Amino acid sequence: MPVITRNEKFESKIHEMMVEDLKKSGEGRDTTKIHVSDLLSPRLSYFKKIYGNPEVSEETLGYFISGTVWHKYLQNVIYKDSMIEKEGEYAGVIATVDAINEEVHEIKTSRKYTVPDEPEERYIRQLMYYMAIFKKNTGVLLVIYFTAGRTVANNASSSLVFRAWKFEATDEELEEIREEVKDCSENLQKSLDTKEFHNLPLCPAWMCGKVYNGKIESLCPFYEKCKPIGRYPEDKLLLLNKRAYSKITRKGDERKGDEEKRGKKT
Repeated sequence: MPVITRNEKFESKIHEMMVEDLKKSGEGRDTTKIHVSDLLSPRLSYFKKIYGNPEVSEETLGYFISGTVWHKYLQNVIYKDSMIEKEGEYAGVIATVDAINEEVHEIKTSRKYTVPDEPEERYIRQLMYYMAIFKKNTGVLLVIYFTAGRTVANNASSSLVFRAWKFEATDEELEEIREEVKDCSENLQKSLDTKEFHNLPLCPAWMCGKVYNGKIESLCPFYEKCKPIGRYPEDKLLLLNKRAYSKITRKGDERKGDEEKRGKKT
């Protein structure tokens, strides 16, 4: 029998190489300018621009790898030469869309266990901002849920689920969205100039801290500087997460009950 031992030296080398690659991926990005992604969580963008990007965490590395792999795969295999990644600009806001021709296509990955009936609000906003900036009346949002079906209790296996949503907007609606882009950008820039962030909206609650089994595993690196109202200190964040989890569980039970009813009817 061969002698099998854990190769921690190689593990460490791989980790260092991936962290270095993640850092390099942002080197070409002009951080002095405002990007569409900055408008989705302007308060977080404020802190990053003022204090610099935090150290790469294991969680950040995991999101980066899974997102990058899926983006490259879909761009190379599905879109190929028919649609290309493109950069645009409106009112000083930089927009980089995943794929575009007559339509705007945006690719997202999610670790959610349940596949929602509608996409997340921040996904919707990002695609609509791209449609408005590139002046395209139609867009497609493709989300890959690669842990769909899994449960917190670990009593069900996960599966890969693709979900695509089509968006259509009139020229008038796109004009309204362009105004929103301009207003959000000006608001963020004003905060950066005055070093005052309290007028910026809070990020989604899950971005404040990672909670699992009623315990906080990690916090946003800017949590103490931000002190988000209603989520600070940590006990308020835990209470907010508990309420959100109860709501999700309730919805899951309701959906399961509806599926069982439909099954009995058939």
